[in-house]
Amino acid sequence: MIDLSRTRGELLAEIGAGDPASLPAMDILEVGIATEAARVSVLGHGSEDLFPFLNVVFSERYAAVPRLQLIRDLLMPLKHALGNALKHGNGGDPAMTVSVEILLTLKGVLFAITDEGQGFDVPLTLRRLQEKGAYFKNHGTGFRNLHRATSAVSYENGGRTVLLCFRRAAADPDGSAGKPLGGGHASPELLDPAWVQTCLRDALPELGEGRSRIESCRVYAVGGPGRDDSRYRCVLRLACAGGRTPQTRVLSARIHSTEEAAEADLEAASRLQEVRFSESVRVLRPVARLAGEPTLVLYDLNPLMDLREYLSYRGSLKSLRHCARRFGEALGCLHRSRIVLPRPGHERSARRRPSVPTLGGFSWDDVYYGVNNRFYLSRFEACRRSDPGIDLGGFAAELLSFIHTRFADEDREEVYRHCRTAFLEEYNSKAEHWVSEEDLGFYASLALCDCIRRAPPGTESPAGGLLRWLDRMALSGRAP
Repeated sequence: MIDLSRTRGELLAEIGAGDPASLPAMDILEVGIATEAARVSVLGHGSEDLFPFLNVVFSERYAAVPRLQLIRDLLMPLKHALGNALKHGNGGDPAMTVSVEILLTLKGVLFAITDEGQGFDVPLTLRRLQEKGAYFKNHGTGFRNLHRATSAVSYENGGRTVLLCFRRAAADPDGSAGKPLGGGHASPELLDPAWVQTCLRDALPELGEGRSRIESCRVYAVGGPGRDDSRYRCVLRLACAGGRTPQTRVLSARIHSTEEAAEADLEAASRLQEVRFSESVRVLRPVARLAGEPTLVLYDLNPLMDLREYLSYRGSLKSLRHCARRFGEALGCLHRSRIVLPRPGHERSARRRPSVPTLGGFSWDDVYYGVNNRFYLSRFEACRRSDPGIDLGGFAAELLSFIHTRFADEDREEVYRHCRTAFLEEYNSKAEHWVSEEDLGFYASLALCDCIRRAPPGTESPAGGLLRWLDRMALSGRAP
């Protein structure tokens, strides 16, 4: 939270960095940044060019910290602080810079983010926020989210420098954060940076005709969103021709279970990219399927959260309902599209519905919220022409599960009703074939039954309780 009584000296002492000059200077992309104490300086223009690789670096360093805690207390405050420095401090002037001084110890990290603007009256702004007054000119989300974090936040230099202190001890009592990720990850040989760099020289369009070249490549195994097969980031530093400012690109690597799955995912993603069926939800763009490793595909995405993490972070019914509308619209547009998918999939419809292009199911694990504030669909190897209810039921089942974990018993029914209505209204406004509340409940039940079927022997899937709740709603005369 913002506490203006905290000084830089106090925050440095809190992370055990009494003498910052004694810390070794490092480049932000050096391997040692993942585990060692260091002093780092980076320069840029704000959130768009600085946050993408900072997100990757600190997701790796603090991979053992609970993900939602890391998002709330470090990643999102850092993103907002950088955004405020550009938009409010520098007034959006691209000629002005934002400097970030990073002091890393085994106990935590201190960021000092400085803009070139005129500063602002921090005590007055904080007082207005606390009194719930008009403390902002725009939406005010940046300052408010800095205050909501449990990390220590303070200001100096007339408001031109924000100090953000994240303590590992508070977030990671067993001391495991900052250590490299353990088993269950790909071997270093599979994602060797030199090999990735060599493969990408012929794959990235921006490297063509001498426009740029790869200066360096680093591969990170991060504790980020999604399943284990997509927790790798490749950070490229590109030297641009003509003296232009060097660029940093972040790509996500996904290791598929089979070569056939990689090929199906790549082909379906490419076709969906061409159609661009929705503006509110994008399709993950494949960049390259690397030679010599046919199960590995690189994608143009730097994810910050998956959909479940995003909604948990936002923590409001308004955000949940808005998301239901967004994905209702996206699925309606997809099901109405004429895209030809690589897998025909002539499945029989459960309720005599037409066969349409589908994702082959819908999991919130497959939706990412990127560092660029956009939503992306991923994992397309199951795409085929099929019953649209497969996708709709998957979303509804995920919605039910989320509501059960985040809302009180007495509120769940009403929350689900509001979100279900929002979802179906948007879907039916875009799709060619109408889906009723009864239909959605039927498909949600099928999706929950599938979750129960996949549960390990001898365990009760959480879906079982949700299915019983749906039954009670149906028996009481309310549409599930």
